[in-house]
Amino acid sequence: MVKGDRRRSNSSSKFAAGRKKDTPHLRVEEPISSTSGRSALISRSVSRLITTTGSIELLKSVFRVEEGNKDQTFLERVTDGRAISPLGLLLIFFLILSYLGAILLGWIELSYLASALLMVLFISLLQLRRRPSLTVEISMSPSQAVVGSTFVGQLFVRNLTSKATSGVDVNLKVKDTITTFEIESLAPATSTSSIFTIPTSRRGVITVGPAEVSIGDSIGFFSRIKEAAPSKELIVYPKICDLPSFGQGIIRDLEGIVTREASPSDLAFHAIRDYSPGDDMRHIHWKSSAKASKLQVRQFEDTRRSEISIAVDPYLSRYESEDDFELAISTGASLAIKSTQDGISTFFATDSGASYISSSAQVLERAARMNPSSSDIFESSVLKSIADNAKSTTILITISSYMLAFDDRRRLARRSGGSVKHLNIGVGANASLSLFRQGDGFIASISSLSELQRLIAREGLK
Repeated sequence: MVKGDRRRSNSSSKFAAGRKKDTPHLRVEEPISSTSGRSALISRSVSRLITTTGSIELLKSVFRVEEGNKDQTFLERVTDGRAISPLGLLLIFFLILSYLGAILLGWIELSYLASALLMVLFISLLQLRRRPSLTVEISMSPSQAVVGSTFVGQLFVRNLTSKATSGVDVNLKVKDTITTFEIESLAPATSTSSIFTIPTSRRGVITVGPAEVSIGDSIGFFSRIKEAAPSKELIVYPKICDLPSFGQGIIRDLEGIVTREASPSDLAFHAIRDYSPGDDMRHIHWKSSAKASKLQVRQFEDTRRSEISIAVDPYLSRYESEDDFELAISTGASLAIKSTQDGISTFFATDSGASYISSSAQVLERAARMNPSSSDIFESSVLKSIADNAKSTTILITISSYMLAFDDRRRLARRSGGSVKHLNIGVGANASLSLFRQGDGFIASISSLSELQRLIAREGLK
């Protein structure tokens, strides 16, 4: 072939006369010089190979973003090494280099190399045409964990078809980290599972997933990624502590005394009086009636039903550290849980929501979703939500930084107004356990959850 090209180059005058000559492989339709003619022939041969194989269309179809994975472009998948491996990039680089070298230098040997590399590319892409016949499930039961623990989950991969599947890679994304599980070939109607662990060093919500199936060629040039399982949430609860009942200690002190309006149908016993027509016979005190030789009934006093509102200051700059902010959240959550356990109507207000809560699970989830605020929204948003939605509040508990000026903490106490009793708890690792009376309320400081327990029990505090 090479010698034939030289003869045609030496007899260019015959082509100039208008004669056309066909070769067994290439067709020349105009007079050309040796170098430019060879480049044109190489260019046409490689272009014709690309056209006949349809490799460009194949490349587009293979790396088309699958349904459910539209949030990542092809370029992003290339740059993070998930669509084209470094070896695949090297293959494409030498393919382009060989093609340009064949054109610019006129070396037909480079055109053979480019054709061979293109064929390898074509075969690799063909292998990616197969579709996975697997179902993937992320098992997280329960989907909650306590901060500081290690969460354990499972990844199930099932072959529900009647044919065996080849090995694939399953990628599981947790936060910004991707873990790859190598799944061997599965027989028909079989499944396999893998265990994964997630450290929970911080409170919050961790997104686990999505799970993606990665199909690669046999050499490892390319891979095709398809979302196989949607993402799930792992809720990391804050640390809490068990508190003494609110029927004693500082909360009992805040509740104050019962009202003086007499009532025959409430909880606080008041006195014994003579029976009057219409009194409930169940309230007759028989022992006193026998002594007085006439019917006596128990007299009761109205007691005011407590309603506690708890608010956590989300303004991060007010705290000395993030750990102090986490202590504030743990303090608020512990108080809210004990309040609900004691059967007290409880309104819990944070930046992630403000409403009445009736269970520990509601408290913990709201506390887990709480985010630090970059602006001071404590009074304008959090406390305002209590004033607007919890008008029956009798006790208001606010948790903020102990660094907050004492005058500001007293202002918060006065802000509750009316008959609402107020307890402000300042938290911080460097705080000293203390308790001061302020009007009808208290101002306290703690440095840990153990000191919160002492505070609520009023242990060693006057």
